Amino acid sequence: MADEDEDDEFAAAYADEMEDHDSFMTSVCDLVGSFPRVIGADFAQYLPQFLPPIIAFAKSSRPASDRSMSLGCLGEVCQELGGAIASQWATMILPVVLAGMADPDDNVKRNAVFCAGVCCEGLTTTISDVYPQLLQSISPLFSLDPQKTDATAACVDNAAAAVCRMIMFNLPAVPLSEVLPVVLRSLPLKNDYTENETVYKCLLGLMSSNNADLANNVPELKRVFTEAAKDDSGVDDEWKQQIKAALATLP
Repeated sequence: MADEDEDDEFAAAYADEMEDHDSFMTSVCDLVGSFPRVIGADFAQYLPQFLPPIIAFAKSSRPASDRSMSLGCLGEVCQELGGAIASQWATMILPVVLAGMADPDDNVKRNAVFCAGVCCEGLTTTISDVYPQLLQSISPLFSLDPQKTDATAACVDNAAAAVCRMIMFNLPAVPLSEVLPVVLRSLPLKNDYTENETVYKCLLGLMSSNNADLANNVPELKRVFTEAAKDDSGVDDEWKQQIKAALATLP
């Protein structure tokens, strides 16, 4: 019995230690993520000091919670800094994003693909050369079953949003005829509704420009818009009105 009691005490102490560690790491990542929001693009000059410790927690040897928080923090920083991350993109950011999208944990994948998307938004046409590599890494995420867990559903949602960002900010670099049907099949979003604006801004933008590839997918587009217009779709009323107006014009 003594051995069992000691084991129970060790397990409880370990669980408490891990909970404290996760809480501490969350606070640190939140703090780092707030710096570029306050400082702005000038924070980019400090990236050589901040990125290595953040990325160290994304290593495969770290717990999944650390890897997820690391990619989440990196995504926040990249989203705030936009094009100011250019000097760190190829050597520091791209490798960890690619590794994250291949991670076995869906929360890590989710944060990694979000980071990929906001980097494409910020760096626009300057990273056209890596679009094929990014799309190849994002592609398997659309094969995940969104019914599995909330994390899996959010991962698929963020994959769709990432591709929509790639389309909006560097359309010539995206093989739209191949990519668009895959994105449409994954819609509407099922978990991360914060990405609705990105997704529908992309689709409505393609529609307003009479994009030929979108025109070839009208039945699927009508299905997406019809579901998005429902009361329980998770889409904000402002976007619902635009979606309903666009839906009325579809053949």
